[in-house]
Amino acid sequence: MPLSFLEERIAQRKAPLDFALALDGDHTRLIAEVKRSSPSGGVLCPDFNPVELAKSYAQGGAAAISVLTEANYFEGSIDYPG
Repeated sequence: MPLSFLEERIAQRKAPLDFALALDGDHTRLIAEVKRSSPSGGVLCPDFNPVELAKSYAQGGAAAISVLTEANYFEGSIDYPG
């Protein structure tokens, strides 16, 4: 992968939210997990759309979202749009 490609992707990314701040406070917080499949359950969602799933979790009140990008066991991808 060319360095110029990586530099362009870095320049275009949005600033991350503060993870610690999202979990701060006295109330119970939920970290939602976005994954296409699992080793024990196989494919969990045949029409998997990680962006829409993450949006629905956020709208539902998730304090943070974990996106599994590991390919061998979870069929994830580092190329998920975001």
